Amino acid sequence: MGRGKYERAEAALVQAYALARQNNKDDESLNTYLIELLLVAAKGDTQQALVLFEKYERERDLAVSHAIASRLNDFHAKYNTTQLQRQVESLQQQQEFERMAARQRNQFTWLVSGLLLLTLIIGVLLYRRATERRANAILEEKVRLRTQELETLAQQLSSANEIKSQFLANISHEIRTPLTSIMGQAEAIIHGEVRGADVAKELQVIYNNSQHLGELINDVLDLSKIEANKLELNIALVSLDSLLADINAMFAPSAQQRGIGFCIDNQLAANSGAELDYIRVKQVLVNLCSNAIKFTEQGAVTLKVSGKENALVFCVEDTGIGIAEDKLEAIFTTFSQGDNSISRRFGGTGLGLSLSQQLACIMGGQITVTSTLGKGSCFCFKLPCQHSPLTSDVQAQQPPCYTSSFNGSVVLAEDHPDNRRLIERTLENLGVTVYSAENGEQAVELALKHNPDLVLMDIQMPILDGLGALSLLHQCGFGNPIIALTANAMTHEIAHYKQAGFAGHLAKPIDKAQFCAMLERYLSIGEQKEGYREVDMSDLRHSFAQTLPAEIALLRAAQQRGDIAVVAKIAHRLAGAAKMFADEELAQLLSDIERAAKFQDGEHVSELLHDLAMHDTESGH
Repeated sequence: MGRGKYERAEAALVQAYALARQNNKDDESLNTYLIELLLVAAKGDTQQALVLFEKYERERDLAVSHAIASRLNDFHAKYNTTQLQRQVESLQQQQEFERMAARQRNQFTWLVSGLLLLTLIIGVLLYRRATERRANAILEEKVRLRTQELETLAQQLSSANEIKSQFLANISHEIRTPLTSIMGQAEAIIHGEVRGADVAKELQVIYNNSQHLGELINDVLDLSKIEANKLELNIALVSLDSLLADINAMFAPSAQQRGIGFCIDNQLAANSGAELDYIRVKQVLVNLCSNAIKFTEQGAVTLKVSGKENALVFCVEDTGIGIAEDKLEAIFTTFSQGDNSISRRFGGTGLGLSLSQQLACIMGGQITVTSTLGKGSCFCFKLPCQHSPLTSDVQAQQPPCYTSSFNGSVVLAEDHPDNRRLIERTLENLGVTVYSAENGEQAVELALKHNPDLVLMDIQMPILDGLGALSLLHQCGFGNPIIALTANAMTHEIAHYKQAGFAGHLAKPIDKAQFCAMLERYLSIGEQKEGYREVDMSDLRHSFAQTLPAEIALLRAAQQRGDIAVVAKIAHRLAGAAKMFADEELAQLLSDIERAAKFQDGEHVSELLHDLAMHDTESGH
């Protein structure tokens, strides 16, 4: 440049500027400004050189500032990096410390948990130990109490067995005594050993002894019904005068035969009535009066009747053998009497007072007794009930009269032939015209054909049952009364029959009093007769006994083929006939079979059929 080669210097200077901009280096740009300043100064352009010099200084100051700023930035960056590193190290230390603290807490937690678990295990073991001890103590106490109960039960069973053995001995005597008379009198009549004029008298003996057997069986059955909670009361307004007249007629002759007196001291107003169960009250009074007469050898028996507020009191006083004080509680126990000597001297089963007390309790009353040994006893039967004089517009329950005949016609629907023949005879004996049917369909035809005054309709019959026949007759416009005639005599069943449209209900076996009372209600009274003629049922009983084995065979066959509905129908039909022509035990057994069949209890039906076979064998059918 000193040799005047300015153009080459300027070209190099342009390249230097380009390289500086390309490399973005401030120091090279300053050097390029300095070379340009020298070149302009060499060329003698002082003003441009001064401008370039000022530009050089600005660029130099700016470069210095940039350098200082860069170094400051580097310093701050290094400082910040150091601080961050320190913070990171501090955080790492803190995290390590926290990890150590967490490990310590975990260790402490595990230690506490272990201690708690150990404590819990020990507590559970101690509790189980204490529970086992308590359980063992309770079990030992239960075993001790159970042992005592079993010992007491064994003693009670032993005592009960002795009492029942005594009862069986007594009842065996009670049964055999009248049975011996019945069999002996019947055999004598059969072999012609009784004169014709005396046959009626001997038949009366047979009838009286049969009644005694029937009463004995009824006592046993009533006791069974009470224990099974199946005894139902029939509360109605009755005449107390009629009730006491019945009692007097029943016991005055027997007391006279024994040479003692019997009287009724009625302290009630004349023509008094009361709402009670006539049959059950009479049953209690009969038991009390019968016992009093039986145990009185001299003196008299008095039945005193008095009224208190909403209650009647019947007191039976006697001058008999009396009862020891220590025996008073036992006399109301089933199968129990004062002692064995009582049974040997006076007979009896020990059922009467127990049954009477239970009947009294069922009616809301109670029987109490006071007695002096050797001087007599007084049994008081207190019965809560409403009592007052009967008014003219109130008709109390009266015993029916059998001395009338009846005018009218009756359609009788009964599927069992022996039952049907018996009821036919009873109706014909009372002067009634009878049209008989063996099923509901025939009954409907006969009723529509003859328009009878009354229809007696059995409920369970083949082809068409009683309820179906009732419905069909009503649909056909038949308006005369239809009475349900069935062995189903429970209160809810009677209510069902009445709700279905029956005018009334008659139970099997036929009760002559209820039967005549029903006829009096629906048929006109005919001429008076000298007395009611008993219907001869000997051939019907024989017929029933002859056909019973075949009927039982049908029953077994139906059970074997699983036809439970047929079992129920056959059992129902036989039960009704058994009540009329056989014994109550057979009738009850057949009723149980019918009930079990209705509940589809095949296993129980099989057991009862086995019992029926045993009964059939023992009876000699």
